[in-house]
Amino acid sequence: MASAPPIEAVMPLTAPLPPSYEEAMNHPYPHCSQNPTYPPPGYGPKDTPVYPVQPQSPPVTCHPVVSVQSVYVQPGLVFSDHPVVMNCPACRQMITTQLEYNSGALAWLSCAGLAIFGFEINFVCERDDKIAFHFNPRFTESDIVCNSFVSNHWGQEERCTTFPFRAEEPFQIEIYSDHENFHVFFDESKIMQYKHRIEDLKTITKVQVVNDINISSVEITKKTFY
Repeated sequence: MASAPPIEAVMPLTAPLPPSYEEAMNHPYPHCSQNPTYPPPGYGPKDTPVYPVQPQSPPVTCHPVVSVQSVYVQPGLVFSDHPVVMNCPACRQMITTQLEYNSGALAWLSCAGLAIFGFEINFVCERDDKIAFHFNPRFTESDIVCNSFVSNHWGQEERCTTFPFRAEEPFQIEIYSDHENFHVFFDESKIMQYKHRIEDLKTITKVQVVNDINISSVEITKKTFY
């Protein structure tokens, strides 16, 4: 009976395994990325030039155009009781103003004081040659004498027998003029009126208060007729 050839010794199972392909080649095997980029780095059309990235300029802000107009306000000129020099707004020339007084129904002469023997109130015209109204209470006679001095002489006297004055007692006289008469009030009660003897009342420019009167106040006021 023929015998089988001898069986060669089998390598033990504990022998080391041969190195893997990656270890043998000493570099890892390339794996495919889940999200590959296209084209891969280093690839692309050869005729496409590569430009440097330009820096972004700041955004241009457009501001709205605002028109500004300068207005120069010249302070107003204050007029007083005498002429002033000013620039005329109509002709643009330097002028001197002129004052003109007109008789009205709101101007009152008010005089307060006390007297012993009597006193006078004279309404004098601008040239001092006329007295439009001479008002003269006489304590010794208990009369009020009224007159006018025109053309260098006194006219006819007018007397008022209503005499409310008392010596050394304070009083207040108010005289009002309209286009026909002077009206005289004593402590706000009318005692007489005197008809004008001159035509142009605008020529009356001064008031005289004379004799032994002790004056406490003299003023021009504005008020309505009683």
